Amino acid sequence: MTIRQKNFDSSKRKSIIWILLFVSILGFGNKITADEISFSKQILPLLSNNCFECHGPDKEERKAGLRLDTHDGALMELKSGFNALVPNNSSESELYLRIISEDSEEVMPPPESGKNLTVEEKELIKKWIDSGGEWGKHWAFEKPKKMRFRKLLKKVGNRIIQSIISFTRD
Repeated sequence: MTIRQKNFDSSKRKSIIWILLFVSILGFGNKITADEISFSKQILPLLSNNCFECHGPDKEERKAGLRLDTHDGALMELKSGFNALVPNNSSESELYLRIISEDSEEVMPPPESGKNLTVEEKELIKKWIDSGGEWGKHWAFEKPKKMRFRKLLKKVGNRIIQSIISFTRD
């Protein structure tokens, strides 16, 4: 009876390992790490949804002479003497300082707009600025990049192996 129990546990364990392997390949291959912040997929939508109404392409609606829909506009010196975007330095970037401000007169987006950024979105913008604040085109206008199999295997493989090892030790 003990032998059957071991065989059952062994086959059950193998099935679970295969399921974990399959789920790991599907799930981990699509995650973007903090080192791989995509302007067009992560930052541009945040700016578009929360900032462009007042700081976008419409000159009639633009406030403070600030354009956040163009790289040059985000980098230019403002009337106040500050810059909205200072690459590699979120503590000098007025864009970041305004989104984390607790002063209702300075915080962006303004409370009356009904828009707000989550803590995670604010942190993502900070990481983007501190990593160089690279600008890009809308994702639809960028040339697709193929991920090499070895790079994918390296990225996903270690996580899969760690999952299997930790599961089999339990």
